[in-house]
Amino acid sequence: MSDLLGAPIPGESRATCDACAMCESLAPGAESFNPATKCCTYLPVLPNYLVGGILADTSPEGAAGRASVEARIARRIAVTPLGLSRPAVPDLLYQFGSVRGFGHSLAMRCPHYLEEGGRCGIWQHRNAVCATWFCKHDRGEAGAAFWQRVQELLSTLERDLARWCLVELGVGHAALARLFPLSERSHRPDGFQLSAPDLDDASDPGLHAELWGEWLGREVEMFRASARLMEGADVVEVLRRSGPDARIRVELVRAAWQRLNDDRLPMSLRAGPLRVIRVDGRTCRLTTYSGLDPVEVPRDLFDALSYFEGRSTEDARAAMSREGGLTLSTSLIRKMVDFGVLVSSDEPRAESLDGAEASSPRG
Repeated sequence: MSDLLGAPIPGESRATCDACAMCESLAPGAESFNPATKCCTYLPVLPNYLVGGILADTSPEGAAGRASVEARIARRIAVTPLGLSRPAVPDLLYQFGSVRGFGHSLAMRCPHYLEEGGRCGIWQHRNAVCATWFCKHDRGEAGAAFWQRVQELLSTLERDLARWCLVELGVGHAALARLFPLSERSHRPDGFQLSAPDLDDASDPGLHAELWGEWLGREVEMFRASARLMEGADVVEVLRRSGPDARIRVELVRAAWQRLNDDRLPMSLRAGPLRVIRVDGRTCRLTTYSGLDPVEVPRDLFDALSYFEGRSTEDARAAMSREGGLTLSTSLIRKMVDFGVLVSSDEPRAESLDGAEASSPRG
């Protein structure tokens, strides 16, 4: 990404994985995660070349992750020449359980999660979603928006590059037709039902054979070949192998990057959509852009947010200093904007904020 943006991307210092920020030293009543799952309650879709990279990693630290991927391949469930996708049962669990189960449910825990140490077994080869999702952001909503754009770009590249590898290696026309059915047949019709193998979370040997075509029985070999095809590809070559969607996503990432690095304040501000989750004599705890990343605001500052209504930003600061005795630095206002406590007056008003819900990965 630094090659695209012309600068290194800073890390999210508050999203600590080894000492999970959602499990350690939490304030009473704060949203938390199960220490036995952390945020690893998401089954990643892995494109063929990433699978090949994991299989080719013979380092001792990569052994457990490699074994977990080999186990997914051996089950032959949602294993195609495009990579490892999400079987029906885990997909339904996530679709209907992520709101309350994300970060908590052992049934949703990723098979690549290492119980010893609570780390990711495929960290060096993780997919776009896992590489760009953070529970907390140093720049609040601005950071979350940037990483979402990066995730969209990387996911698009993963899709395009997996297909490019597929074409380069070839599986035969019959397998291609099965992998990419006619559009009118690819949507679930009314009354769609899961098959018995779907319900049992079991392999369908006939379907597996149709999908793999000329590579049937050589699945591991094809994944490794896909990884070799991607070796040494720089950003120019990666974009050359991808479609126009990727170039659109690049421009959107650049726009989000510019916003992330723009410290200017909007000409006028107002209180953003927020939820008060705790109030005491000195502070207010608020949910703004994410239920996982609440923000503490001094009580007198929270009570004075109305000063921004109907005034320019500078007039509001002057009025707060003159009438309320509050002096707000530019950096403090910038942080309030980043976290959605204040928003530009030009933004549409939101009727309500569902701030109590945890934010979980999409993709």
